[in-house]
Parts: sequence; C-alpha cells; structure tokens
Amino acid sequence: MGLLFATLGSLGDVKPMVAIAAFARDAGHHVRFATSPGHRRLVEEAGLRYEAFGSDAFFESRDVRDAMVAPRTGFGVFMWHANLVALEELHGRLTEISEGADMLVATPLVMAAHLVAKQRKLLFVSCVFSPAMVLREASAGAVDPYQDEWRRRLNALRQEAGLPRRSFPQMERFSADLTLGVYPPCLRPASGHYISAPLEIGYPRLQMPLAPLDRGLATWMAKGDFALVSFGSFVDRDAENCFASAVEACQRVGLRCLYVSKHSANNLALATGGDVRVERFVEHSQVMPSAAAIVHHGGTGTLVESIHALRPIVVTPFGLDQTYNASRVQEHDLGEVLNASLIDPNTLAGALSSAISAWPRREALALSAIVCDQPEETAVREIEQILNAHRN
Repeated sequence: MGLLFATLGSLGDVKPMVAIAAFARDAGHHVRFATSPGHRRLVEEAGLRYEAFGSDAFFESRDVRDAMVAPRTGFGVFMWHANLVALEELHGRLTEISEGADMLVATPLVMAAHLVAKQRKLLFVSCVFSPAMVLREASAGAVDPYQDEWRRRLNALRQEAGLPRRSFPQMERFSADLTLGVYPPCLRPASGHYISAPLEIGYPRLQMPLAPLDRGLATWMAKGDFALVSFGSFVDRDAENCFASAVEACQRVGLRCLYVSKHSANNLALATGGDVRVERFVEHSQVMPSAAAIVHHGGTGTLVESIHALRPIVVTPFGLDQTYNASRVQEHDLGEVLNASLIDPNTLAGALSSAISAWPRREALALSAIVCDQPEETAVREIEQILNAHRN
C-alpha cells in the first residue's frame, strides 16, 4: 500500500516519523517522506524517497527562534512560520505528492494534512510527540495571534474543496482515523481531557549507522568528566547568557562543559578553552552516555535520548511542549527542572549538583521509564489494521 509521511519542525519531530516510515517500507509498503529541505539528508540516509515540502529557513532568524519559545504565543508563531505563511502553497504541494497514496501519516504540525486527506479520500493517521499536542489543559492560557487569519484562509480552502465552513477550522487537523501517541510512557498525563485521545505506542529511536565520532571531540571527551549542555536543534534564546552560565555552573560542580548550539556555535567558540568545547551539532546517542550530567530543553526526542543514556538530567524548558514534558520529568522524579528564564550560574550549578547527588536514587526510575517494546512495529501494525479494514 502507498503511505505518504509528512512532518515539519525540528529533528525531534522528524526522527520518530522516519523510524516508523522505514519499518513500514521494510514491511513491504510503498513509502514516501515529505519534509523540509533541512532534513532531506536524514530521510535519504534512511533509504526513504524524499519529497520536498515546506521550508525551515525561518529557523535561521534569531528573532523568530526567540518568539517561538514565548510562553503564551510561541506555538502560534511557530505555526505561522511553518504553515500559515505559505498555507495555500503547502496545501497544493501536499495535494500533488499525495497522488497515488492510500494513506497520509502526518502530525498536527502540518495544518494542510487533514484537508488533503479529505479531498483525496485518504486514510489519515496523526502522530503526536507529546501529550501537550492534544491535551486541552496543556494549551490553557495560550494565545494564537493569527487565529482570525487561520479561520479565513482555511475556510477558503475548505470551500474550494467542497467542505463545510467551520468556526475553528484549525481544530479539524485533529480529525484523524487514528491518533498515535509517539512519546514515552513517562509523559503520559496523570489526568486531563484530550482533543483527540491517542493510542500510546512509545517513542521510536531511529537506528541508523553513524559516522565515527569526530576525533577531536572524542579526544576532548576522554580527558575528564564533562556535562553536555544542549538546547535542541532550534532553541537558541539568550545564547550568550546560557553559555556563560553553563560554563561557570560546570566549573562550580567540577565538570568541564560541552555546549551544543546550532545557531551560535561560531560566536560562542571564541570564548572556549581547554575545559570548554562548543559544537554546532552532536549525535546525542554517541555523546550522552559518556557525560557526567546532561542539561537540555526538554524536547521529546532529546528527553528520550537523555533517559536512555542513564545519566543525571537537568531539564530547562523554554516553551512549546517542553514545559509540559518538564512537569512529567518532575512528577516521575527523573531529573531536576529549572525554567530557562531562571538560568544563571547559581541556579544551574545548584540544579546540576542536585541531579548528580540524586542519581543513585533515580537510576532505577530511569531504567523503568525507557521500557517500550518496538514502538515503530506497533505503529505499523495499527496502520495496517486500518488499511486492511477499509480494503475489506
């Protein structure tokens, strides 16, 4: 059967979808994968057919990156840049590349997906990477500054497709045949009300051959204990302050500092020395297990890798789903939580010290948190059940 996967966003929004798509391909399905150009290499290295879809150029703007993690309006800003700026173009492109597909597998981050599925009469599976995507309580207090424009432009597309007008057409993106909860069990909410109740399958960790670790980085890592400080593939808010605070905090707890910053690495590297190293990107699965402690933003993909690494964790949520994820880390006693707006040398050193001292107690909790049997296999099995039910 023909499956078209489509997603937009950061690496944490792409890698689990690639893992599911690759398993579907190996199960005999005809698979194509649509995402922005920045992720093309990852998709093709997984052996999948790549379809260009959307843009990630907006990540290069520091003002945009800052705005995307604003507590109340950040998600609306992200959806504007990822979708609404070129909504009609994205709709047209997805309509074009979905020709011949039997099912569209997408995320709520792709606003046009539900419309194309209805127009093409395709089965539609939605993948959410945190309960925050579908929990009503998680979005309480959030403000979408573009709500009126969403309504106007989505209803115009609905009219063209012969679909009825909706008061809040952006909510129709949750109207899937199946919603998969692509996140670890530790993120499951204790209570709450879902917009669309997900079938929780766990978070697939993409397994691919990796290039050997850079020799210079490997040599540096081997010289002594260090903390890995990594705020994701697009978060870069207040980079200079975060970097200076991380360096001093690490020194106070007796650790060297490996700081990862995709967008500010070149500038920050000017301030490095023997005990401080800055990288634009590292493969977390290669580096995290060697760290004495890990500081990160709480994105689902980074969180999963940090738990698998079985190292002390400090989560510093900036916004988006990170705040929700951090609350679950705290609830399950998996690590320390420090709001990103409170980062300074004192607070971060305190959080690192607490995380390290609490690790003997938390190690068993981390081990239990990562137990999840083949989530990509579960996803494909559920996808096939829907395909078979409609074929029969």
